[in-house]
Amino acid sequence: MQSRKTCVKCRTNGELWTDEEGISLRGGLPHPAAALHGLTALLCSIAAQYLGQEVIEKMEKNYWSAAARELKNSRSIAFAGLVAAFSVLLESMPIYIMGPTLKIYFSFLFTALGGWVYGPIMGAMTGGVVDTLSFLLAGYGEPYFPGFFLSAVLAGFFTGLLLYRRPVSLWRVVLLRVIVDFGVNVALGSVWKAMLYGKGYYYYLVSGLWKNALLLPVEVILIYLLLGFAQRQKLDKKYIHKS
Repeated sequence: MQSRKTCVKCRTNGELWTDEEGISLRGGLPHPAAALHGLTALLCSIAAQYLGQEVIEKMEKNYWSAAARELKNSRSIAFAGLVAAFSVLLESMPIYIMGPTLKIYFSFLFTALGGWVYGPIMGAMTGGVVDTLSFLLAGYGEPYFPGFFLSAVLAGFFTGLLLYRRPVSLWRVVLLRVIVDFGVNVALGSVWKAMLYGKGYYYYLVSGLWKNALLLPVEVILIYLLLGFAQRQKLDKKYIHKS
């Protein structure tokens, strides 16, 4: 099948259009900057409403200093390497639930465990590494697009932000998956897909919403069970942050 090459350009008024066969994305695709602004506003609103004082606490110097020190912890670095390796492996082994239209990648389990151990900074870096290696090893001819790299970095960042140095709780895991699934994967991911494949933004938004809504309970339960086990066994303190 002959491949299509679509050139997407930004107009000065913030609209997007393509110059292939006169296909226009105007009106069907928000500008990436607007999408990022909307996503940021949504996440800030959710954080302020449900996290309250914890959001302020996360901005304190001690939290970010501890997260930055993970970059100097050899055990954290080694564990991040393991997380990346297993994530890349699982990215190439999806489980098909309803044919090719609905599949689940279990790499999110290692992303959650990693974010719980080493925080948002290393989590963001690991997410970028996983996305790049997954493309290089199992890209299946798909074009490389930096937007998906940004989504992977944001997913790793928010995972660490919500889980690092925090007790495991069900509501926290639910909030995490809502932000990652619907904020990063659906709202922002639909922008990247529309830019790449030419269909309207809302086409990918609607299809992504129902898929992620179906997978959300499975992801929440599995992450909660995994992190709960890790917390009860004190795996973090035994193997990563030894005193």
